[in-house]
Amino acid sequence: MAKLTQAKIVETASALIQQTGRTDISLSVIAETLGITHGALYKHFSSKQALWEAVAADWFQTHILQQISVKMNTNDSKPVTTLHDWLWALVNAKKSAYEADPEMFALNTRYVDSNPIVLRRVLLPAYQQVMI
Repeated sequence: MAKLTQAKIVETASALIQQTGRTDISLSVIAETLGITHGALYKHFSSKQALWEAVAADWFQTHILQQISVKMNTNDSKPVTTLHDWLWALVNAKKSAYEADPEMFALNTRYVDSNPIVLRRVLLPAYQQVMI
């Protein structure tokens, strides 16, 4: 078995959400899918909350912030050039992400948007985009 990492656990949890269309997947199901014990997950995440925060943060980075980054770095006739443009791109990326995957959007809202400390950590790459 390949070395178990936080990234592999997050990837597996995200895949299970995609397969089931549900965000209430138990740690036992994730562990079983990975071929490990439930307790082994706690070597990588201190709590279920920490795991779901990581899943939500990864989804936000991939499905929202990377979409804005692409728009900022494009050679299109209308690249993102101002803070207003960036914020509008964020709104549109969030809307598209919601329409494409409402379950993950809800997970993101539950575990990231409602936790100021996690929200700051997740948005740090966004702040860096704006500062460019």
